[in-house]
Amino acid sequence: TEVLAILRPRSLRDVQAIVRAAGAAGRPVGVSGGRHAMGGQQAVAGGIHPDTTGLDRVLAFDPEGGEVEAEAGIMWPALADW
Repeated sequence: TEVLAILRPRSLRDVQAIVRAAGAAGRPVGVSGGRHAMGGQQAVAGGIHPDTTGLDRVLAFDPEGGEVEAEAGIMWPALADW
């Protein structure tokens, strides 16, 4: 699928700016990280493509509740290593 642009946000603010700019330009947005989604939703023809792999930080961890809050681009191996 040919996309218009691949952008690499490094923060939530970057993602918000990308989505707002795409909306103002009337462009669709297709978000991806590992690019292995079975439904093809990581690619939108002619769209803006934020690559979330730079959003890979663990934000919070609750060992008692067994919950982790992480950014959208984190991969399982990185989370397990953390």
